Amino acid sequence: MDELLEQFLIEGRELVAQAHGDLALLARDPARSEVLSSLFRTVHTLKGSVALFDMGPAEHLLHTAETRLERERGGRTAMGRDDLETLVAVIDQLDRWIDEMEHGGALPADAEARAATLAESLQDDEGEDGERPSETESKTATSETADAPDWLGAMLADSRFRDLDGAATAFRYIPDSECFFRGEDPLALVAGVPDLLAIDVVRSAETPEIADIEPFKCVLGILGVSKGTLKAVQGAFRMVPDQVSFAQIARPSGSALTEALAETLASTSADRATMLRVPADKLDTLAAEVRELAVAMHGLEGVTRQAQRVDRALADELRRIQSGLARAVGTLAAMVADVRLVPLQPVLRRLPRLARELASALDKNVAFELSGDGIEVDKQIAEGLFEPLLHLVRNAIDHGIEAPQIRLRSGKPAQGRVALELARRGDRLVATLVDDGAGIDPATIRKAAVAKGIIAAETAENLGERQVLRLIFAPGFSTSEVVTDVSGRGVGMDAVQRAVERLQGTIDIESEPGQGTRLTIQLPLNAIVTRLLTVSVAGERYGLRMDQIVETLRLDATEIQTLGQGNACIIRDRTVPVVALAALLGHDETVSPVARLVVTDAGGEPMALRVDALGDRLDAPVRERSGLLSALPAVGGTTVHSDGTVLLVLDLPELLA
Repeated sequence: MDELLEQFLIEGRELVAQAHGDLALLARDPARSEVLSSLFRTVHTLKGSVALFDMGPAEHLLHTAETRLERERGGRTAMGRDDLETLVAVIDQLDRWIDEMEHGGALPADAEARAATLAESLQDDEGEDGERPSETESKTATSETADAPDWLGAMLADSRFRDLDGAATAFRYIPDSECFFRGEDPLALVAGVPDLLAIDVVRSAETPEIADIEPFKCVLGILGVSKGTLKAVQGAFRMVPDQVSFAQIARPSGSALTEALAETLASTSADRATMLRVPADKLDTLAAEVRELAVAMHGLEGVTRQAQRVDRALADELRRIQSGLARAVGTLAAMVADVRLVPLQPVLRRLPRLARELASALDKNVAFELSGDGIEVDKQIAEGLFEPLLHLVRNAIDHGIEAPQIRLRSGKPAQGRVALELARRGDRLVATLVDDGAGIDPATIRKAAVAKGIIAAETAENLGERQVLRLIFAPGFSTSEVVTDVSGRGVGMDAVQRAVERLQGTIDIESEPGQGTRLTIQLPLNAIVTRLLTVSVAGERYGLRMDQIVETLRLDATEIQTLGQGNACIIRDRTVPVVALAALLGHDETVSPVARLVVTDAGGEPMALRVDALGDRLDAPVRERSGLLSALPAVGGTTVHSDGTVLLVLDLPELLA
C-alpha cells in the first residue's frame, strides 16, 4: 500500500472519530462554541487530507460541510437537530469512503450522487454551502502553474535562494493565526518536507506592530525550496492544504546547500523526530520474547532452590543474579506493555455508525452513546474487543430495544437508549453496555434452554435467577424463532463469551424485565503476563487466574454441611455451595480437618472450590492451549512454574458450566 495512503487511512479514521465525538457533544448542547470550532477544524483538516487523493466527491462534500459550519460559527445560521443528523450522515459517509479507499483504492461509482444528495441537505437559504472550492484555491494547492506567482519572484530575488542544485519545488506556507491553539507546529511541519534545500521565515500580511503582537498567535510565514517533486512536497502539507502555495522552478546545478543551513535543518529534524512507527508484528514478536524471558527467569528460581541443597554460596550468588534479572524483566515487561498501549477510539469508531444503520434497518429509534473510548489498552485487547462489543450492541438493538409504538404503549419514550461506557479500574478495563429495552425474562430463558436440550427441565427449575440469565451464553442458545440477517442463527452470546475469555476477561449480565439489560465485560489492560494463584489437588498442581477468584479462606471442615445433594458453608452470612475441585477434575477427594477454599463467581453465582493446598502467586505468561490440550475441557492455557514444570491454567467458567 502507498505510504501516503496508509498514513491517510490512520489519520482519516482518527479525525472521523473526533468529528463523531464533537457531534455527540453538540447534540447534548448545541451552544458550545468551543466544540463547534473543534468540529470545524476537524472537517477542515479532513478536506485537506482527501484532496491528496482521487476523492473529488468527498472533497466537495466536506467543503460544503465546512462552509455550513463556518456560517454556524459566525452566527449567521442556527443549527437544529436535522442539521446535526445530516452532519452525522456526512461523517458516516466519509467513514465508508475511507474503507473503500483501503479495500479498493477508489471511491464507489455512486459517490458523486451520494455527495450531491448530502451536500444539498446542508445548503441553507443563501445557497452558499454547496459551492465547490474555487478554481484559484484548487490551483494554488495542487496545480503545477506555468506562470510564476508574485511571491516566487520576490523569493528567487533573495540571495539565500540562489544557486540551488537542480530542479526544485518552491512553497509559501502561511500558518493560520490560531494554529498554536490546535497543537500545530509549523516549524516541525516544514522540517518534514523531503529534500529541503532552504527556508526563510517572513512576516505575514497581517503582522501587527511589535507592541500589538499577541504571543500566542502565529503572525509569521515560511518560504522554502525543496528538491522533491511537487507531489512529495504537497504530501508534507497534506493537513493544511489551504495554508500553502506551490510552484515549480529549475536551477542550474553546481552548488550545494551551505553547511550552516544543513546543520540547522539536521538539528531541527533531530529535535522533531520523536515519533517512530513500528510494524505491529514486531511488537507482537517483542512481547512474545519477553514472555519467554519471564519463563526462563522463573526457571532460574527453581535452579536456585536446588543449588541451596548443594552449595549455599553458589545458591546465594544465583539468588543475587536471579533478583537482578527479575527486576530487569519486570522493567522490560512494563516498558513493552506501555509501548503496546493503543487508544480504543480508532478501534471502536465504527460502532456508532453501525448502530445507527442497524436501528434504521429494523425501523427502530435508538440513541447510541459511547464514552470512555480514549482509554489506552494493550494492542491485543483492542484488536479482540471490537467483535464481541459489536455483537452485544446488535443484540441490544435487535432483541432489547422495542419498536417505537410498543415503547409508547408501555410508557417509555419512543427513542430507545443503548450506552457503552468504558472505564479503567485499577489494572482492569471495564466495558459496560446498558439498554433501556424490554429486558430478559428468566422464564423465557428457562423454556428456550429446555426446548433446545441445553439443560434438563428439573435442573433449570433449580437454578437461581443469575444462573438462568447466564444460560444465554450456552452454545446454540437463541430465543429467535426467525432467522434474519441480524439474529437467529445460533451463533450468539457463546461466541461473545469465548472471545472475552480468549482475552483473559469475564462477562456478567444483569437484567430486569421491562426495564433493560446491563452487560459488564472486564479485561486486563496488560496482555503480556497473567496473575495466577497455584493450588494443589490430588498431588497435582494447577493455576487459577486471579481475576476469576473472589477470595481464599481456611475453615474447619466441620463448618461444611450437607445441603440437599451437595455441600455448603456460610461465608459472610451467605450460604455458598462447596465443590471439591478434585471431583470436578476426576480425582478422588482428599479428606482433611482443615478446608482450604477458593471462592469464585465465574459460574454466575458464588461457589467455593475445595483444594488440598493454596500455593504461591505469580505473574506469568499464559500460552493458549493448542495441540492435544485444545481438546481438553476447562483448560485455559499453560505456563511454566519456577521449578521448570508445566502448569495447567484452569478455565473456571468452563469448568463450572
